Parts: sequence; structure tokens; C-alpha cells
Amino acid sequence: MDDDARAASDGVVAPGAVADPSPAAPGGSSQPYLEVDSVSIEFRSAAAGPAGRISVLEELSFSLDRGEFCCIVGPSGCGKSTSLRIIDGLEPASGGQVRVDSQVVTAPRPDIAFVFQQFNLLPWRTLLDNVAFGLDNLRLPRAEREERARRWLDTVGLTDFAGYYPSQVSGGMQQRVGLARALAVEPRLLLMDEPFGAVDAQTRMLLQNELLRLWEADQKTVIFVTHDIEEALFLANRVLIMGPRPSRVLREIEVPFGYPREDHIRGDARFAALKDEIWTELKAAMTAVPPAAEAER
Repeated sequence: MDDDARAASDGVVAPGAVADPSPAAPGGSSQPYLEVDSVSIEFRSAAAGPAGRISVLEELSFSLDRGEFCCIVGPSGCGKSTSLRIIDGLEPASGGQVRVDSQVVTAPRPDIAFVFQQFNLLPWRTLLDNVAFGLDNLRLPRAEREERARRWLDTVGLTDFAGYYPSQVSGGMQQRVGLARALAVEPRLLLMDEPFGAVDAQTRMLLQNELLRLWEADQKTVIFVTHDIEEALFLANRVLIMGPRPSRVLREIEVPFGYPREDHIRGDARFAALKDEIWTELKAAMTAVPPAAEAER
């Protein structure tokens, strides 16, 4: 097994590594773009006692229209990351189903891209080659792969670092490369699992602004998992609050700020009130049950 194949097997997922999904039904339907319909999942666990299984998600349901930016917040261990993996087709649900463009998701598909918590860059590849990695399975001519990778590196402001290796750049720059790699495959749905959690506060705010700039350019549908309530309110047009496991959506909050978003809204009284409201809901849910017994999947 070569290094790139081994990386893929270790969780560095190359979007587009599976065949294209069947064409969507003709337009004109008012059906949501994404439907998470009564999704449940259980895992085997020695900590679960005689039953030997632990329920992580139970009847999780929500839907999104095309172009929405949705953030999910919830307690640690409630299954936020697991829900993204199910939506992506990386993890089979125990019950319920996910539909994208009216088609049931059963495996990873090239119109969905995933940005993980870790940077997941290949240390033996340059930044340019890391962005191109996600394109390797799209059967594009080599020149087109390189052109597209360079274009996305330029979009995230890293043109001058194309020949650098991950160990030679900062964490914020590495996360920009991860974002460029996901966007280079031109997905319709972008799943982001706490992508800015490993960078410092100042870099995090800059990356939030950068992400919104990119999203506003083509308005892909985005689901962004975060523990940071302020981050969720700054980015999203809708925030989903998940409860402790077995988890479901406790509440949906429509964010009353339009786009483009400016940093000054963080000081808006309505922003502060919503932040307190979400924290009050989360705190009540978290203190109503014992702490999670094991780490989030």
C-alpha cells in the first residue's frame, strides 16, 4: 500500500472517491435539499452495562433548504460529529435515513465534502498537492487538477506557499488548506466538524470571516458543528441545539442578522441576548442528566 492509499484508509477522506450519485429529480419541487429523517444510531459499549449498547442519536430530524448555513451546538458526547458522518455516508444509521436532493445517502458521494476537526493534511505532500489530493479520483487531466488546486490555494490566500509542506506553516494556514481541498471538488453540501477548534482566538475570527466570504460567493449548503455559541451565531442563518444523548434537536433558532456579516454584530444587544438564550437552554439540558460516560464518536 502506498502512502496516499494508507492515508485514505487512516481517515484522510478524498472527496469524489466514489461514483457520482444518480441524477436528481427535475426541479420545481418544494422539497428541502437535505432531510435528516428520524435518524437513530447505537454503538456497542462495555460501559453500557448488560445491554452492551449505547444510544447516541434518537429520532434526530431536521431539514435544510439549498444554500443555508446551519450551525449545530450541543454538549460534548451528544453525537454532533456522528450526525455529520451519517449525513456524509461514512457511518450507517441504525434507523431513519438521510436524503440529499431526494436521494437516500448510503455511502460517500462527490457532491458532499467533509472538513474534519484535525487538519488531516498529508505531511509528505506540499500544500498544493494536498489540495489536489481531493481531485485525484475525479479523473481530471493532470493540468486541470493542478490549475484548480492553485486557484483554490489563491482563493484562501496561500499562493506563495504552494510549495511548502504542512510542517512549515501555521495551524491557521493548514486549516485553510483543508478548506481549499474540500472546496476544490466543488461540492454542493459542505460538512464542517469544529474546523477552527485547534487555532488561536484571533486566527479563529479571521477564518470565520474568510469562510463567510467564500460561502457568500456561491452559497453552498453548509452544516458547521461547533462548541462555540458565538461562532455559531456569527456564521449561521440557523442554529440547531442538540441535547444530551440519546440526542435529538431540542430547538431551532433563526439568526436575525443578514449577510454580509460584520464583526460589529458581536456587540449587538440582540446577539448577546441570543447567546445567553442558547447557553441557558444548553445548560439546562446538560445539568438535567449525568455527565457523558464516554467520548463523542
